Amino acid sequence: MRVIDLLRKYGPEYIRQRGAKASLTERRVLAELSACRTPLLGSHTFECDTCGHRHEACNSCRNRHCPLCGGPARARWLERMLGDALPVPYFHLVFTVPHALSTLIQANRRALFTLLFRSAWAALRDLAADPQYLGAHVGAVMVLHTWGQNLQFHPHVHAVVPGGGLSEDGTRWVPSRSPKYFLPYQALSRLFRDKFLSGLRRLYGQRSEAQPKKQGQTEEGLARPGEGHRPARKPRLKPRLKLRGKLASLAEPEAWEQFLAPLAEQDWVVHLQAAPAGCEGPQAVLKYLARYVRGAAISDRRLLSHEDGRVTFRAKDYRQGRKRKKVTLSGVQFVQRWMQHVLPPGFVRVRYYGLLANADRTARLARCRELAAAGGTDASPPTSAPTSAPTSPPTSAPTSAPVKPAAERAFPCPRCQVGQLRLIYRDDPPSWREILDRSPYTDRWLSPRREVATSPARAVPPEDTS
Repeated sequence: MRVIDLLRKYGPEYIRQRGAKASLTERRVLAELSACRTPLLGSHTFECDTCGHRHEACNSCRNRHCPLCGGPARARWLERMLGDALPVPYFHLVFTVPHALSTLIQANRRALFTLLFRSAWAALRDLAADPQYLGAHVGAVMVLHTWGQNLQFHPHVHAVVPGGGLSEDGTRWVPSRSPKYFLPYQALSRLFRDKFLSGLRRLYGQRSEAQPKKQGQTEEGLARPGEGHRPARKPRLKPRLKLRGKLASLAEPEAWEQFLAPLAEQDWVVHLQAAPAGCEGPQAVLKYLARYVRGAAISDRRLLSHEDGRVTFRAKDYRQGRKRKKVTLSGVQFVQRWMQHVLPPGFVRVRYYGLLANADRTARLARCRELAAAGGTDASPPTSAPTSAPTSPPTSAPTSAPVKPAAERAFPCPRCQVGQLRLIYRDDPPSWREILDRSPYTDRWLSPRREVATSPARAVPPEDTS
């Protein structure tokens, strides 16, 4: 029993119940996951150069939510992060928002996930820069999680932070006061709360602002004379809060302030801990986070049974001292909870800040290693300022060394154990729209589209052995 099998079995019924409310992203994710490693996505055919045995391998979907495709990407990410590790203690932080905000975040996922990242980093950066606490420029790797053990919606950000940072002039490494202490979590919690609520009020205020016009348009939205031939540049729209359905009452300013008032008074949870005993550096924390760089929510190992249309899985109840318990859901409920954690298209789940930001990362980390190895003593200033935070939104880190194309790789033959399997035929995967239209999740009945041409298969030319 696997998660992918449950999604394939109960996904069509979930979409049928959702009807026109099912988004294109939901349909696409389920269609691609259902087709993963099946003939629908095409295949690669290999032939042994000794015994002639043929082996066919179906293509994978490479969707970032797929339970089957994330292994290589997680391994490459972990290898890269461990290669960039500094010789200092590391700390693990978790920034969590109150449960009262869950409905609002679900309705505004992209805007409020981004605000969650920015608020967590701004609080960490500003508190660490305060001479009263550390007085240094720090770095962090942050990963978004949206689920709890029972698969309910529970957005929070995990951060891995080196225990120290560069001094303001960039000539000295400032270590944390203790391998077990980094920053006061009470002060960090209050600062994170204030920054998140401030950003929330700013987003609420943008609801009444006028949207920018497209280039070459008048106030009425018509093209200016002589400028209609110019390609219209897509304007950069400010994110706005969507207050519909259960949230419609919050559109009134008085109701909005009454909603925020108790949130500003309560303590927000920011969990801060050192690496586990016996683990030097970030190995333990990064290995934990790597499981969620790709894939989503639950692993196959936690599934216990599937009988009579009901799914039972194992979960920990952290409110009862991590007590293990069993959770039983109907098949459609299981898919519904799993689909809550599908991210918006193009949203970056892993982000790098400060010393660990991607811009000039290699030179900056080399400088940090040099100063940390010198015991924090003064050194000659660096040629470029390595401590400034990125002004543009951080993006995903590049992967490690590229993998060779299948046509250039050889695998041992499973039959004769002597020859090598070499690619002789490749059937390229179709486009995502073709995959969707061939699946039970198609939205063609909602918006008819023209027929999509299929991707032609092609043979790989034989190698020149002369």
